[in-house]
Amino acid sequence: MGVIGNLLSWIGNWLGNREQRVVINGCASSWQNVTSGVPQGSVLGPLLFVAYINDIDGDILCTAKKFADDTKLYSEVSSKSDSEKFQACKIFSWSQGWQMLFNIDKCKVMHIGSSNQKFTYNLNGVELQEVSVERDLGIYIDSSLQPSKHCLEAAKRGNRVLGMIKRNFSFLKEDIVVRLYKQLVRPHLEYAVQAWNPYFAKDKEVLEKVQRRATRMISSLKRVPYYRRLQLLNLTTLELRRLRGDLIQVFKIVYGFDNLSFTDFFMFANSSCTRGHCLKLQKSHSRINIRHNFFSNRVVNEWNSLPEKVVLASSVNGFKNALDKHFKHCNRV
Repeated sequence: MGVIGNLLSWIGNWLGNREQRVVINGCASSWQNVTSGVPQGSVLGPLLFVAYINDIDGDILCTAKKFADDTKLYSEVSSKSDSEKFQACKIFSWSQGWQMLFNIDKCKVMHIGSSNQKFTYNLNGVELQEVSVERDLGIYIDSSLQPSKHCLEAAKRGNRVLGMIKRNFSFLKEDIVVRLYKQLVRPHLEYAVQAWNPYFAKDKEVLEKVQRRATRMISSLKRVPYYRRLQLLNLTTLELRRLRGDLIQVFKIVYGFDNLSFTDFFMFANSSCTRGHCLKLQKSHSRINIRHNFFSNRVVNEWNSLPEKVVLASSVNGFKNALDKHFKHCNRV
């Protein structure tokens, strides 16, 4: 890595001879040496860890995705020989060589696809547990690739926070409810939503019920119809917010405002039709609902139908403002 001299000595001094102890109710344990782990609360610690594990997938045939200390291996498997691409033995050898042993209890296998033969996989002679649902970076991934499980969990978290708000505030003014809802509840319902945007009506309703409940917490609006409550509180349905978020993400990808490759998601339409704007996208054919509702497919029709003055905005904020005006003009709530 080219780290030498005083910098290398400084890092060695920073990492070495570290001690820690536990303090509970003012009572402290004795100091103990820290022999492994990443120093918490630092910037350099995680950076060094990422550099340390960077070559974990250097000698395997499948694809690896890494984020902090989470590593995922995946590949298309149609035969026993395909299953050997995962080469778990090489991963385990790497961990031994670098004295960074895996917690095998936390290593799981998920099989995806109706024709999957569900081969077993081992790490150091231990068969890895097969799961149908796993939480990955805050998102519940189901082996069916449907978002229903995550919608339920997101709604549970949102309702839990609403309950906490209700218990701790004896009187809730309109502006306080809206502020608390936006800051503490709605983020649970929209975190990374481009990855799991629901397409079943039942899943959409599970999420919308949380917002219905939140707006009913205002005593003066309890008996007011839901859509009227939204108008009075200057809110929109969560479904419209998800669409808005999708379109903002498309705008960022098209104009290069995000570190995401345009060609990984879209192609510009090759059409002689002059109707509409000049940045129309090509919609790919999809056989199954999952693919049809994937981000790069579900947004195409909505993006292509936008007025030219919206898609040609000069900035992200300009696009947001133009999009909101367009939705308002179309009476979309």
